[in-house]
Amino acid sequence: MWSNPDGETVVRHRRLRDETTHSHGTNWTQVVPETPPDRNFDPSSQVNVDPKQAYLSYIFQPGKFPLSIINRALTVR
Repeated sequence: MWSNPDGETVVRHRRLRDETTHSHGTNWTQVVPETPPDRNFDPSSQVNVDPKQAYLSYIFQPGKFPLSIINRALTVR
């Protein structure tokens, strides 16, 4: 785990030993860290709101994601 030149955290892993081939792994795999979803969110608690709209409102509420995450999502090709 380290930071890239943009200051973002980079996490990679590799298998130390493959039990099926008894060889050591040589390839590093990127790990994408995520914030777990709120287990208490219930779209049915939103009265007279379509569940799709309830989820969209929940995901895009102010402060839910940092601006850097939103910018990254918008620039992914």
